[in-house]
Amino acid sequence: MLNQLYNEAEKAVVTKRAHDYARTRGKPVLDFGCGSMPRGDYNVDVVPRQAKNFIQIQAFDKPHLPFVDNFFASALCYHVLEHVNNPAHTIKELSRVAEKVFVITPHPLFWRTWLHFGHKWIFIGNSYFKNPLLCLGETAKDFPLLYPE
Repeated sequence: MLNQLYNEAEKAVVTKRAHDYARTRGKPVLDFGCGSMPRGDYNVDVVPRQAKNFIQIQAFDKPHLPFVDNFFASALCYHVLEHVNNPAHTIKELSRVAEKVFVITPHPLFWRTWLHFGHKWIFIGNSYFKNPLLCLGETAKDFPLLYPE
């Protein structure tokens, strides 16, 4: 529950900052990996969504977004980078289309950050490293004591 409260508070603060900055620049906000709660003027995801100005992409890895350089004032990237194969490439592409990129990744002190099989990377500050759990296995079936059926 603490993890969920933290995530929602962090998301609200960062989303407000992104929109406030975009307003001062007179440009839109991109929500990259918008999920079921899109927060951008333009919204991108791999799953079809009912969202304003929605664009579906094939994968978050190595995206090429169909926008000119600095089209957006802000890009939101909420809980996406820990899932991609190459976070540096994704950040580079978001930095190409937006003046500022606002990134949120799971907090490293929460257990779910480490034990989520979809999390390929652990982020601490501006650094990241491979999730060590993935060296032991790739699915819950590899850990029957932690994840009984």
